[in-house]
Amino acid sequence: MPKAKKVPITGSVLRWAIQEEGVTEKDLALHLGVDDDVVKRWEAGDEAPTTTQFNRLVQFLKRPSAIFFLPTPPAQASVRAHFRSAPGALERRLNRQESHAVRQAKRLQEIASWLIGQLGESVTALPAWDTSQKVEEAAQEQRRELGISIFRQVEWTDDRQALRGWRAALEQRGVLVFQFSLPKDACRGFSLWDQKAPVIAFNSADPPYNPHSRIYTLFHEYGHLLLRADSICAIHDEQVGPSSNGDPERWCERFAAALLLPKEEVFQYLAIEFNWRQGVRVEDFQPVAAISRRYHVSLGAVALRLVELGAAGYDLYEEVNTRAKVSEAKKRGGGGNGLRAHELRVQEFGRRLPSILLAGMRKDVLRVHDVLDYLDLSTANIADLERLLASK
Repeated sequence: MPKAKKVPITGSVLRWAIQEEGVTEKDLALHLGVDDDVVKRWEAGDEAPTTTQFNRLVQFLKRPSAIFFLPTPPAQASVRAHFRSAPGALERRLNRQESHAVRQAKRLQEIASWLIGQLGESVTALPAWDTSQKVEEAAQEQRRELGISIFRQVEWTDDRQALRGWRAALEQRGVLVFQFSLPKDACRGFSLWDQKAPVIAFNSADPPYNPHSRIYTLFHEYGHLLLRADSICAIHDEQVGPSSNGDPERWCERFAAALLLPKEEVFQYLAIEFNWRQGVRVEDFQPVAAISRRYHVSLGAVALRLVELGAAGYDLYEEVNTRAKVSEAKKRGGGGNGLRAHELRVQEFGRRLPSILLAGMRKDVLRVHDVLDYLDLSTANIADLERLLASK
C-alpha cells in the first residue's frame, strides 16, 4: 500500500493559527482523530500531516491553505482584551467565537479601507484624543458632530429604533458598525482603528446585551476609536468607581455616559419630573428607570452617570445593577427570524460596508464574485440589496 503523501507545512505558522483561532493543540487533535503529540510534532517541524489531515486542519482553523507554507507567521497586530473591572484585573485569551469575529471584522475593514482609497471617497477623520481630554467637552463635541438632538433621542419610540438611529449616525461619521451573534458570556463589543474605515462591533446576544445595552457599547467603543486604540471589552456591566489617571477603560465609560446623557438635560428632567434639586442625592430606583426609558439608555449607564455627576451614591448604583440583572434574566431577545439573506447582511454589517462594496463593483474595482464572498450572498440577492440600501 503506497504511503500517504505528506504536506510540508511550517510548524510555527501552525502554532500561530491554533492560537489565533482560540483553540488548543488538543482541540485540533480531537478533530483530526490523532494524539496531541502528533500535532506538537507538526509544530516542531519533526513531522508533517498527510494531505487528508492538512485539508481537515485548514477547514478547522479557517485559514487559507497557502498561509501554512509561509516561512514565518503573518505579522498581524493582535487586539488586546480589556476588562472593565477593578485595576489590576488579568486579561484573558479570546475564545474561538470572539477570535473568529475579530478576524472577520478585520478582513472586512481591510477591503473597505482599500476600496475607499481606490474610489477616492472623502473621509472626515475622527479626532485623535488621549485620556487627558476632558470627558464632558469630548462628549459635547462628538454629540454635535453626530447630529442627534435631545429632541430626536427622546422621540425614538423604542430602544431598537434608538439603536438604529445611533448606528446610522456613526456610519455617517465613517464608522463601520457590525453586529455579531456571539455567546452571551462572550465579549460585549470591540473596536478596530483604521484611518479610513474604523470599526465598532457589538454582541447581539439578548440577554444580556439588549438594545439599550448595545447603544452604550457603541459609544464605549467609539471612545476607544477616539483614543486611537483597538480594544475588546469583555465584561457585561458598566463600571463605576475611582479611576486612575490615564485609565482608558474608565475614560471610555464616562465618555459614553456623558454623550448619551448630557448633564443639563438630566438635571432639568429630574427637577421637573421628581422635584429634584442640586445638592440632593437620588436614592430611589424610580428616577433611574424613568431616565432609562426616556433616553433609551441602560439602567447601569444611568446610575453611572448620576454617580459621576455627584447626584447619586455607589449604593444606588449597586441596587440598580442588581435589579437590572434580575430583569434581564427574565427577558429573551428577538433575532433575525423571517429576514431574507440581504436583510440579514444589512442587520449584521450595517449600510456603510455593503454600500462601499457595491460602489467598488459598479466602478469595476471589485468583481461581483468578491462582493458575494464578502457579504455571503448569492447573485440573486444583489438587486434586493441595492433596493434596500436605496430605501430610508
